[in-house]
Amino acid sequence: MSGTRIELFPHEDTFKTFVDKNGNPIDLLITPVDSEVGRRRLAAYLPRAVLNAATGHTKVTISSHGFADGRACLGCLYLPDREEVTTESRLANNMGLGVGEVADHLANNLAVNDDLVRRVERHRGLQSGALSEWVGKRLQSLYQRAVCGEAALQVAGATIVSPLSFISATAGVLLAAELMKLGNVSLSEFALNNYFRLDTLANPNSQMKSVKPQDMTGRCICRDPDYASWYREKYQLGAK
Repeated sequence: MSGTRIELFPHEDTFKTFVDKNGNPIDLLITPVDSEVGRRRLAAYLPRAVLNAATGHTKVTISSHGFADGRACLGCLYLPDREEVTTESRLANNMGLGVGEVADHLANNLAVNDDLVRRVERHRGLQSGALSEWVGKRLQSLYQRAVCGEAALQVAGATIVSPLSFISATAGVLLAAELMKLGNVSLSEFALNNYFRLDTLANPNSQMKSVKPQDMTGRCICRDPDYASWYREKYQLGAK
């Protein structure tokens, strides 16, 4: 943000610790966390509005949310499904770790130790020590380097290994763009309605204003009348 009029105040804490220290409510939550469980936990804090970014394989998803307004809230978008491959299970399978171990690291933002890194190296068929620089870092960072940082692509007569950092960068750029639209009246008509997904290796997606409906099964907290009532009271909104 150097050279801009935006002033930043970093807080190197978990979100729970931040809320405990600074209190609730949260007017706008921007979340790029790499966990369905993590997103559902954040939704339960009832931020007034949410901007969310996610990546999966070559796809990027950007979404914006209110709460109990007929459109999918952050929780709706990431409801657990018995047959769904969750982020925790995907990371566990790709890194040779236990699902519970991965979930614990993601939920508590734990740093990885030497033993875990060695196990990932063996599972990925890497030379011992290849990922040593990631000891003490977060599991998501290790995963990006060990699994998502590159991919084998077939070209004429050969296979090349290509870096995939542009996928995460695309998510970040789109997230920043939505943030700027929120603060600029002249750009408001171009703001995301609710949900947008694109494949970074395919033709551009023209459906930039899709809407995911609010989950009506009763599984999400936005269908709980107590949560909905507290949200309206919290932000002094009229009943809908």
